[in-house]
Amino acid sequence: MGRIALLLLMGCLGGWAELQYYKYSNASTWEDARQHCSVCYKELVSLNSENIHLIVQNLSTDYWVGLRKDLNGTMSWSVWSNGDPVTFQNWYPGHPTILKEIPPTPTTPTPQTSPGPQPLDNFCHVELESLCRNLTNSTEIYIYDSTKPPSPVTQPQPVVTVEPEPIIENPCTSLLSFGMWMEKNCSELQPYICYEDRFYGTVNFSRVTLNSVFLNWTVGPGNIDHYRLELRGDINITNSTTSLSMDIFQLTPGTLYHIQVFAVKCERDLDPQNTSFYTKPDVIENLTVTEVKTDSIQLSWVKPNGNHDFYSVHLGNNINNTVNSTTENCLITSLSPGRLYYFQVYTEVKDQSIMSDPKNISSYTRPNQVINLTVFSCNSTWINLTWNKNEEVPLIFLVVVSQNGNFLFNQSTNYTNMMVESLTPGNKYDFTVVPQVPDLTLTGENATTTGFTRPCPVSNLTLKSNETSITATWNLTKGNFSQFSLTIQSTGKNLTMNTTSLMYDFTNLKAAARYSVTVSTVVGQLSSDPINCLIYTLPVRPGKPSLVNKTMENITIRWEVPDELNSGTTQYLVNYSSSFWNYSNSVITSNNTITAEFLKSGTYYTFFIQTLADSKMSDPVNFTEFTEPRKKTLTITMQCSSDKSLFCESKNASSNVYAMLQDSLNKLLTGVYYQFQKKT
Repeated sequence: MGRIALLLLMGCLGGWAELQYYKYSNASTWEDARQHCSVCYKELVSLNSENIHLIVQNLSTDYWVGLRKDLNGTMSWSVWSNGDPVTFQNWYPGHPTILKEIPPTPTTPTPQTSPGPQPLDNFCHVELESLCRNLTNSTEIYIYDSTKPPSPVTQPQPVVTVEPEPIIENPCTSLLSFGMWMEKNCSELQPYICYEDRFYGTVNFSRVTLNSVFLNWTVGPGNIDHYRLELRGDINITNSTTSLSMDIFQLTPGTLYHIQVFAVKCERDLDPQNTSFYTKPDVIENLTVTEVKTDSIQLSWVKPNGNHDFYSVHLGNNINNTVNSTTENCLITSLSPGRLYYFQVYTEVKDQSIMSDPKNISSYTRPNQVINLTVFSCNSTWINLTWNKNEEVPLIFLVVVSQNGNFLFNQSTNYTNMMVESLTPGNKYDFTVVPQVPDLTLTGENATTTGFTRPCPVSNLTLKSNETSITATWNLTKGNFSQFSLTIQSTGKNLTMNTTSLMYDFTNLKAAARYSVTVSTVVGQLSSDPINCLIYTLPVRPGKPSLVNKTMENITIRWEVPDELNSGTTQYLVNYSSSFWNYSNSVITSNNTITAEFLKSGTYYTFFIQTLADSKMSDPVNFTEFTEPRKKTLTITMQCSSDKSLFCESKNASSNVYAMLQDSLNKLLTGVYYQFQKKT
C-alpha cells in the first residue's frame, strides 16, 4: 500500500466538514483504484466547486478521480462514480476530446491562463501532528477561503507539436497536478484520491461497578475489519474485537478512565470514538460519630479502597443539604439541639458523575441544659420540681436525687415537672435534672437546685409557768430540723426567738398573764405547721390594801398592784365575810378597788384579796374593817349573891365577875363593834 495523504475539508474559521479525502501515491488502474476506495473508503473522489481548491493543493502528479465517460450506460461525463451528477467541470482546454483524429499542427508558445494551483494568500495553512497516526507523521493541509475568488494563474506553455490524439474508448478522468481535468486510458497506472464521510461514532458505557464496566459503540462505516479499544487510566488496556461491545474487568474503584474505540478498516484507523467514565467509588468504612454538641455533629470514617476525589455528607434525604469534605471527617453545623439526624456519606468523583453506595448513620444532637429549674411546692415527704426546655422535640429527663453528696435514687420523666416522693421530712436534698435524647445515648448539661422537705410539726408541747417565767418543752418524733422557731404572745405583745433545743425558758414575764406559745420546726426557708399552747403565769399577791371609805352599810377598799402584774389582764378575787352574822360574799374584778355593799353596821368584815390567773390564785392579802356602827347604849346590871360570906364584898370577886362578863361578851360579840365600860 502506498503512502497516504489525508486532506480534511474545513473552513478557515472553524468546524470540521463531513468529508475526508485520502491521496494514495501507489499507481493503480482506475478500476483498481475505485475498487480500493470502495472497499477501504467510500468511493473515488468527486470534484465540485467547493472541494476542488482543497484537493488541488500540493499535487505533485496526476490522480485518478471518480469520473468516467460512460459509467454503467449513463450519459457521457454526467455521473460521478458515487452516483452524484456532474455539476462542475474543469477540463483542460480541448478536453474531453471528440472521437476523431486531428492532424498535428505546429503551435507557437503563447501564455495560457488557467485556474491552476491558487496562490497562498487566500488559504489557511494548518499543520496537523499525528492527526492520523497510521497515515503520516505530519500532514500539511491548505484550506481554501471561499470568500476570495480563485486568482488566475498564468503559466508559460511549452512549445508542443500537437499530434493526433489516439481515440480512447470509455476513458477515465485524471486530475492534473495543476488542477485541471483530462481524460486518460483507464488502464493507465497513476495515484488516486479516495474520499469518505467523516465517521462520528459514540462509545456508551453502562453497568459501571467498582471494578468493571460494559462498553458499546457505534458500528463503523463500510467493511470494518475489527475494533481496537484502548483504555487509559491507572492501568492501560488494549483489546481488539469484532463485536460492538465489551466488558472490562479488574478496574480500580473511583478511577477516571479514558476510552478510545478505533474502527479499523483496511489496516487504517478511522476517527476514534471517545468517552471517559469513572468506576464506582468504594464505600467508606467504620463510619462513626466522634463528637456531638448541641448544634453540631462530627463524623469520621476510614478511607475506602481505590480512588476518589471527595466525600459528600447528605443530611437526611435532602440533596440540597450536603457538606463536602476532602478528608475522612466532617463537621456538620447549624443543627438544632436534641434532634435526631440521619446522615448518608458517599464517596464521590470529581465530575460527580457517579457516587458510591451510601454509608448511613444517625445521631441526636446533644440537648440544651434545662432552664428555670425550681422547687414549685413541697410537703413533708415530697418535693415538686418544675423546669423549662429550649427544644421543641421530645426529651427524657433524668432527675437525680442526692443528699450531702451521696446518691440516693433517680427517676425519669417525659414531662417538665416531677413530684419526688418518699422523702424524709425536714431534709435538704440536691436535685440534678439531666436532659436526655429519646434513645438515652446523649445527655445535655446538668442543671442543679436544692430543696427542702417541709419539717414535721413538734409534738407533746408542754408549758409550765411560775409568776415571771414559762418553760416550754416538746418532742420531734419524725424527720429532721435545723432549728425551732418560738413565738410567745400576750396582749399586744409578740416575741420571737429560735433554738435548736427541745425546750425553752421564757423569762421576765408578767405574772397572772395569759400567754400563747407557738413552736414551729424550721428547715431552710420552710416551717412546719405551728403547734400552739396557752398558759397563765402564776399570780402574785396583790399589794397592801387600804380603806378608801366606809359607811354603816358599805366598805370601799383599794390595794396596790405589783409591778410584775399585767394590769391590763389581771383579775382579782375578793372574798369578804362576817363571822358574827355568818355572812360571806366574793367578787371578781379586774380593778384594784372594790366596794362591799349592803353590810351590817358596826360589823367587822374580813377581806381576802387574791390575784386570779386562769384557774390559779395567788396567796391572799387580808384586810379587816368594820362598818360604821349605829350607836346604842346597853346597860347591864349585875347583883352578886354567894353562899360564901363576904364574897360579893370582895374586890377580887367584882373584878373576876367583870372579867368573866367581858370574856363572855367578847366571845358573844366577836365580829361586832362594841365598847364595854364598867361602872361601879
